[in-house]
Amino acid sequence: MNGKLPVVVDTPLSFVDVADCVEGHLLAEADGRGGERYILNGTTTTVPEVVALLRRVCGRPERVRFAPRWLASAGGWAAEAASAVTRRDLPLCREAVRTLLHGHRYDGSRAERELGLRYTPLHETVRRTLAWYAERGLAPAPLDPPA
Repeated sequence: MNGKLPVVVDTPLSFVDVADCVEGHLLAEADGRGGERYILNGTTTTVPEVVALLRRVCGRPERVRFAPRWLASAGGWAAEAASAVTRRDLPLCREAVRTLLHGHRYDGSRAERELGLRYTPLHETVRRTLAWYAERGLAPAPLDPPA
């Protein structure tokens, strides 16, 4: 949003609205089957789709640079080597890059089927989240603020 992240990688991401997460926990406690687990995930999308959504909601980020996956992997190895040479912990290592490239793909449909949970559309979650950050001066206001 603020342009401080120099480069991103296309990877899958899973999202759940915080209100849906609360509701899912309450429904699982009230109606869930004993010993069962319910994954809460409203949607899985990709980084380019999230960037496009952010542009629709608030007009930012204006420009995003995407790194090829192989370059991200090489960057993880290079950062780890630099960390060993300098004897300083760096915010990037090959395992962090591996986790990033794997992404997050979760299936929250069981909570819908068995608990009756209805997920908030990602657009609404992003819009409401950005409005909350904007009220605190931490992000630009959404172009279409929540009602």
